[in-house]
Amino acid sequence: MKARISGGWILAALVVLGCSGSSSTQPDTSLLPGDLAVDESPDGAVEDLPAEDALEPVDMGPDAPPCFQTTSPWGFQDLCDGTVLDTRTRLVWEKVHSFASGLIEARSLCEASQTGGLEDWRLPTIDELRTLILGCEKTMPTGACPVHDANGICEDKTKATCWTEDCRGCGIGGGPVSSPADPNRKCYQDATFQWQCSLAYLSDTQVQARSPSDRRSWFVTFYDAGIDVPPSMSDTNWAVRCVRGPVP
Repeated sequence: MKARISGGWILAALVVLGCSGSSSTQPDTSLLPGDLAVDESPDGAVEDLPAEDALEPVDMGPDAPPCFQTTSPWGFQDLCDGTVLDTRTRLVWEKVHSFASGLIEARSLCEASQTGGLEDWRLPTIDELRTLILGCEKTMPTGACPVHDANGICEDKTKATCWTEDCRGCGIGGGPVSSPADPNRKCYQDATFQWQCSLAYLSDTQVQARSPSDRRSWFVTFYDAGIDVPPSMSDTNWAVRCVRGPVP
């Protein structure tokens, strides 16, 4: 299924997704909003990971290739059941994204999901989505962008309490993670997930826009690590990646 993102506000950025770049971070290891602790090495990577040939493959059935529960340099572990464990936050994510036309449909998709044989999936908050951002210090969980779920409903998304220039993220196509199919393509999201960096991922956190009845959901774009709300919630297919946990 292909995403259909309407409006020049997303499409203009996608033209240059093939550009490569690099980014380095010095992540803050203090508690995240909502007490989601991140355990990282100084360069943001998780150390002392087992080699793939040291792991036992998971039997995925007679017609499926073997799957190894490997962990990426950023701490994301493929659980070989359609889910990915973030070993830093202990949140479990769906490996493959889906699409929804708006917030109500996005919530319903997650509530109905049975990925991995589990039934407690939900649409992530903006703070949870920010834990997936890699290599952009401004919009990583403890970055300068002040958008958080705890802010509640803001009167205007352009006020400093809701959105600042830091929320624009970092350079387009300049993330630290290379596409498995093309090393020249970069992203701010781990490659353990289904690779699709040109989408807007919807969160469950809303903000008041032009009026009390006009509430829109924050989203994250991993091609530039940006955080924003749309000019309209209509006529758009949003990417949805459901979450559960934290797990023990």
